[in-house]
Parts: sequence; C-alpha cells; structure tokens
Amino acid sequence: MTPLPGVPLSHVLDEVGSTLLTLASGRGRDPVVTGVAIHDPAEQDGGTPPRGALVLGVGIADAEQASALLAALGHAGAAGLVLRTHLPAEQVDAVADAAGVPVLVAAAVPWSQLVQLLRGVIDPATAGGGPGGHPLGDLFALSNGLAAALGGAVTIEDRASRVLAFSGNQAVADAARVATVLGRQVPAEWRDRLTAAGVFDRLYSSSEPIDVVLPVPGLHPRAAVAVRAGEEILGSIWATTDGPLDAEQRRTLVAAARTAALHILEERAVESAGRRRRAELTARLLDSGSPAADTARRLGMPSGPFAVVAARLDGGPGLAADRQAGLQRTADALGLHLAPVSPGVVTTVLDDTAYAVLPLAPPSTLRLPAPVRQTLERLAGRRDPPIAIGVSRPVDGPAGLGAARDDADAVLTVLPGRDPRTGLRVAELTDVWAQVVLAHLPVSARLRGYFRTGPLADVARYDAEHRTPLLESLRVHLESFGDVVGAAARLHVHPNTLRYRLRRIRELTGLDLEDADARLAVGLQLRLVTLPAQVPPHDPDEE
Repeated sequence: MTPLPGVPLSHVLDEVGSTLLTLASGRGRDPVVTGVAIHDPAEQDGGTPPRGALVLGVGIADAEQASALLAALGHAGAAGLVLRTHLPAEQVDAVADAAGVPVLVAAAVPWSQLVQLLRGVIDPATAGGGPGGHPLGDLFALSNGLAAALGGAVTIEDRASRVLAFSGNQAVADAARVATVLGRQVPAEWRDRLTAAGVFDRLYSSSEPIDVVLPVPGLHPRAAVAVRAGEEILGSIWATTDGPLDAEQRRTLVAAARTAALHILEERAVESAGRRRRAELTARLLDSGSPAADTARRLGMPSGPFAVVAARLDGGPGLAADRQAGLQRTADALGLHLAPVSPGVVTTVLDDTAYAVLPLAPPSTLRLPAPVRQTLERLAGRRDPPIAIGVSRPVDGPAGLGAARDDADAVLTVLPGRDPRTGLRVAELTDVWAQVVLAHLPVSARLRGYFRTGPLADVARYDAEHRTPLLESLRVHLESFGDVVGAAARLHVHPNTLRYRLRRIRELTGLDLEDADARLAVGLQLRLVTLPAQVPPHDPDEE
C-alpha cells in the first residue's frame, strides 16, 4: 500500500501542544494524519471522511454518539477523532480500541481556530489565509493590512501589553503610541491610566471592539478589541482613530482579532514544541547510556569541555504542581542568565532537579570561570523559593556528561548552602569534595551498631546525664588535628580545660587518641552516624 502523505499524529500533538490538544485514548498508535475533516451530527449526510483525516466531532456530546462515530471512522481509516469534552473512558475506550481510532480532547477554543491551526501543522503550504482574507502567520502584515482598512496606526499586544507587532504608519500616531512602539511595551504610566479608567475591564469582558477616549491633550482616540482563544485572553489589537468605527470597520477589526489569535496560538505551539524537544534532548544528553555525541550535535553544542549545573528548590514539600512549575522556572532562569557567559547552554528538568549543561571555553580547569560562578551565585540569592546549586567538575566531551550529572547531584546532597553556619548556596565539587566522599562511604548495619554502642555513644550519654560538653570538645580537637591550643581557642576555654576533658574521655571509655586507627574510627563515627543522645552546649560551670 502506498504510504499516505502527511505527518504522524505524535507530530501534530507535539506541534499543537497539550494546552490545546491531548490524547485521551489510543496510546501506542501513531497514524499518519493527512488532513482535517469536520463531522456534525446535525447534518443528515456528512459523507465519509478521507483516509487519514483527523475528524473534529462537532456537536458530539455523549458516549453513544462518540461510539457510533468511532466505528464508522474505523471503517473509513480515519487518523483520529477530536472531541470537546472527556467522555467516560469505560464507554469509549473499548470502541476506540476496536476501531483502531485514537480519541483526542480539544481545549475550549473555537472549532474554526482549531481547524486553521491543525491545517497549518499538517500542511503549512496549504493552510491558507485567516478570517477576513488576512495572511495567517504574519502579525506585521496583519497590522499593516488592518491599518490600511481602518486608516489608523495599529499595534498588536499580548496580555501584559507587550508589543507583538505594529503597522508601518506610526508617524501619524501620538506620543504615547510612539513610546509604546519604541519600547515594545505600553509605558507603565499609560497602562496605569487605562486601568484606572476601567478600559481593560471593558476590553476583556466584551467580544466586540470598544472605543477608548481619555481626556489627555494630544492623545488620539483608539479602538481596541480583545484577542481570544475560547475563554482565554491572548492579547489585544489597538488602532488609533479619528472617531467611532463604522460597522464594516468593526467587522474587520473582529476578523483581524481571530486571525491574530491563530497566529499567537501557532507561535505558542511552535515555541512549546521546540522547547520540549530541546529539553528531551538535554535529558538524553545527561543519560549515561545515550549516544551523547550525536545528541550534542543535534542540540548544536560544541564538542566540549562541559560542566553540569544542578539546582533544587529549598523549603517544604508544597504542592507537586507548584514545585514542578518552580523547577521549570528555575530551569528557564538558568538558561536565561547563563547564556551570556556560557553561550549554547541547554536546560531541562528531571525528577526534582533542574539541570543546565554548560559549554566551557577550552582548556577546562578544575574550577568554573569566574563570570559563570558569579552568575550562579547572583541567581541563587535572588530566587524565591531559594535554590541550592551544585556544579560538577568539568568533563572533556559529551560522553562524560552522565558522570558529571552524578557529580552535581552529589554536591547537592552535602551543599553547605543548607548549613546556616556557612550561608553558601552554590558549590562546585572541588568545594565539597571531602563531604561528598564521606557522604558516599557505605556504612553497614553492623558498623552502625558498633558506632552506636562504642566509646562515643558512652560519651554522648555521659554528656546528656551530666550536662558536660565532652563530645563537642572531642570533635573540635579532632578537627584541629590534635592542636590543643587551637581547639581550645575555638571552644573558648583554657588549653588545660580541654586537656582535662580529653583525659576524662579516656577514663570513661579507654579511648586512646594517640592511636591513629582509633582517631580515624571516632572521626568517621562523628561524621557518619547520629549518636543516641543530644550533645549539650558548653557548661561554663566546669571552668
């Protein structure tokens, strides 16, 4: 059988994005989609859809209608059925499986917008124009065409009043419009005035154009219309006018808003799909079992060297969705802030961690370049909720990125940023190498038992019963490499007081600190095992 010309259903889902279209049943199937067809049960004879068509089930409201249509589509060889609402899975899935037709659910956008968007994905060359004859896919062309029809200067803006496109006749506009176009954003002063006058409330609550007249000398009247996808506000179109629009001009402005919505949805879908693909490739790059060199080439990355940055959110568990959104914002922030100092950086989110792969300038060293380290420290200090950042040692090429990810994860497990004594939130492996080694020493259950019943456990219990600081004194003494004077200074006691405490420990437990093996064993115990009693603070009465 001759293969159908078209694109896989998985490609359509990737391009359109899960915000607008989700797969409800038929996972594992990936038929070729050749076009879009519309089925309306109100029509007596809707005809048979072409083989490979993605059929929009306009008006399908219950499982009985959907099941009957699925059976017919299975015989016709359709690529899928798109419904507006989720129907009971137990009633639809079996029929969909038997017919071999995937079922998809569309967001609450007008069917006409979905048709245009799907056709643009399936066959961009034949997608055609948008409503009103305006070319689809070029907001600047739409702005110029609309300006000619209305006789004024036009801007198309997003929901945050950022300028997406503008017509070429802005010389006829007023000072507020010129400032808007030059700054690609409605100035805060003018946005505040529009908000105070209730303009945005009127704009977003109406499906028709509104007239905007503010009592400001030199400010031209405006007509504005909201740009919508179903119930979602995507932005707005603004045109300077000499007075109220006539009926034909108002229809033209409404049609242009529908076309602008299609373009914004297309751009969002393309951006979302591209972002997902890069994130998936980056995740593959960090997987030790993947062909890393080929993946790096697909991402347009150099051959090396590289470092891996891992970032995790601090704070309590919170809602899973909120934490996932916070991780994605963290990954986006890493990419944005690191791009100027490490061009080609790529980011992704895996499990509970955001990652960035940093291309470094050869030759690699054991430390990050200073601008990269400074950027990470600034970023860690500004995020809310706070983040902790671990950095791997540099690796020569893509094949080492799996191990580099392990390094960065290991740094996060011991990062001093979680220790209030240091306040650090960013650490490289070279900063915390010793802590990482200790954290990854295997401690068997038997060894833990020896530790919990050994001499230090006796000291901890003695401290708890007598309110003495023997265990803390021993810890500081070992950290000072046996320097009694230095350790005493850290403890704020006289050296003879520390010597007395050490003798007391030996009397209680028989621990000989002159024995190198004994010193190593108690040092490991203090680092690796939680002792059975809380160490009390220093007792000043002992002096």
